[in-house]
Amino acid sequence: MHIIPYIISGSMVLFGINADSHARLPDSETQVSHRVNILVEGLTRPNPFRVTMNTRGAAHGHYKVCQASGSDRENSDLPAIERPPGETAARVSENAADARIHEERGEYRGLRWPDWIVIAGYIAFMLGIGLFYLHRQKNTEDYLLGGRKIHPVASGISLFATMISTISYLAYPGEVIRHGPTVLLLYIASLPVIYLIMGYGLIPLLMRLPVTSAYEILEKPLGTGVRLFGSAIFVLTRLAWMALLIFLAAKSMVVMVNGKTELIPIIITVVGVVTLIYSSMGGLRAVVVTDVAQFFILAAGAMLTMLFVTVAMGGPLTWFPTSWAPNWDSFVVFSIDPHVRVTVVGSMVFTIVWWVCTAGADQMAIQRYLSTRDVRAARRAFFTNNCADITITVLLGLVGFALLGFFRGNPHLVGDGKSITGDTDFLFPHYIANFLPVGVSGLVVAGLLSAAMSSLSSGINSTATVVVSDFIDRFRKRTDSEIHHVKIARYISIAAGVIVILTGTCMEKVPGNIMEVTSKTNGLFVAPLFSLFFMALFVPFATPFGAVFGSIYGWCCGGFFAFWDVITGQPGLSFLWILPVSLACSILFGMLFSMVPSRGKSWKVISVWSLALLVPPVTTYVILSGKILLW
Repeated sequence: MHIIPYIISGSMVLFGINADSHARLPDSETQVSHRVNILVEGLTRPNPFRVTMNTRGAAHGHYKVCQASGSDRENSDLPAIERPPGETAARVSENAADARIHEERGEYRGLRWPDWIVIAGYIAFMLGIGLFYLHRQKNTEDYLLGGRKIHPVASGISLFATMISTISYLAYPGEVIRHGPTVLLLYIASLPVIYLIMGYGLIPLLMRLPVTSAYEILEKPLGTGVRLFGSAIFVLTRLAWMALLIFLAAKSMVVMVNGKTELIPIIITVVGVVTLIYSSMGGLRAVVVTDVAQFFILAAGAMLTMLFVTVAMGGPLTWFPTSWAPNWDSFVVFSIDPHVRVTVVGSMVFTIVWWVCTAGADQMAIQRYLSTRDVRAARRAFFTNNCADITITVLLGLVGFALLGFFRGNPHLVGDGKSITGDTDFLFPHYIANFLPVGVSGLVVAGLLSAAMSSLSSGINSTATVVVSDFIDRFRKRTDSEIHHVKIARYISIAAGVIVILTGTCMEKVPGNIMEVTSKTNGLFVAPLFSLFFMALFVPFATPFGAVFGSIYGWCCGGFFAFWDVITGQPGLSFLWILPVSLACSILFGMLFSMVPSRGKSWKVISVWSLALLVPPVTTYVILSGKILLW
């Protein structure tokens, strides 16, 4: 669920659908000369008519390009490159160069059978881990929490692998190419602060009780209703997130292999079923072990990409940037203008708030702490998570630099109708599928699959944990054996996986820009969910009524901020302040509503207060839904 890559790419559409004005440079004699020089002079096929634009201009270049192209073409092909009536010499030169380059480049390779063998081997390895742990769960605690004996390093790596996804893996390089390294550098700079807040502030509080579900922590101070409210938010949000995740992963795979959209449901089903099998068979131990393996596959994929770009370019100094690109974000420390996309202060505040809210309220994160022995081990697990996060962020940032240098040096390899700055999210998968050696491409694709599968397996296991602990255990007979209880947990995992697969296959029917709309709506629940924990742990006078309605009102405030452009028709506000505004409103309204005399009151009084306070959020939901659908 790593939301940073979702948000930092703004309103990006997956892999180049949003090609912009950069796709074709304006025609001029100088630009065409440069284009012909790069595209034609650098061809690898031996040819006696190497073309170079010189002082005699584009007309001479056109003549030479036609001559070079015609030297190894059939006569029937020559009309395609001859100068049509009314065409300028500059345009004909460019078209002729494009024709020759298209012939030289040929059809893109895509994945070959050795790549598919590597991918199949990876899937078999994942299934083998699940089978290995199938009969090693003696009770529910073993299945859901790994017996609370998971090594903190493995737990920390698993936490990071859980939070990153395929889209995150692909979005980091695209962000660096299009907007520069500003956001990634500020993200890394925020991690030490996040570690101090979590390691010495929240984790000791979360580890005080021997709970299984994170939302058991809410029950003692705020009651059963708030616990079930938090659990329901988590389950619904997580199911929708997993469905989106698996859909976008399948879509990225189809784009990368130049496949048809009809393959998306098939890929969703295969990835979902494989993940469901090993996660439901092996429980949390299998999930953690596969997460660790998947982390190293992710890192290997990034390093191999850099290695082969370096070899192709003749050294790292040929692709590492030496100046700030004109299309990169300017470095703004702080701005009161809410339309400024990225500032130093805003980016760090956003990152800190997101990590604290996620690591302090999400079952997928808290489950990793609970699976360790004690507070010290949990703190070490979170430190490991931060180290893994820094490692992958740096690697993927360097991949972005490498891809930028590679395609700047070889612009003819970008593809027809694509541009370097206009299709940044397309470049990484395009390079993986067509320019890495056969077999290595399969390994990197396995890394992309592992990013999706690690998040999906953790989501399935965490959802099963919450459903079993917060709902099933309230109604089951205590005489049930532990083996039977484990079976129930496994059945819940299977049910959750099936729901995700079925929902994922329907995601393509959602209208509009799925990436932009869903990242905003799904992310709106992060801060309101954490506000329940904040009220339970830090507000002595908090009431169940105040905590629940504070969370609801925080969601409303975040929604208005996120969809300001849709609601008002004005330019959108910076994404950096959506989470801080939502969290601040959730806490402030929670404390305000906690002053409402609700404790000990009859259900009629509570109902009147509830109906009165529900009018604004219901109105907000109706307005948002209508505006988004019209948009």
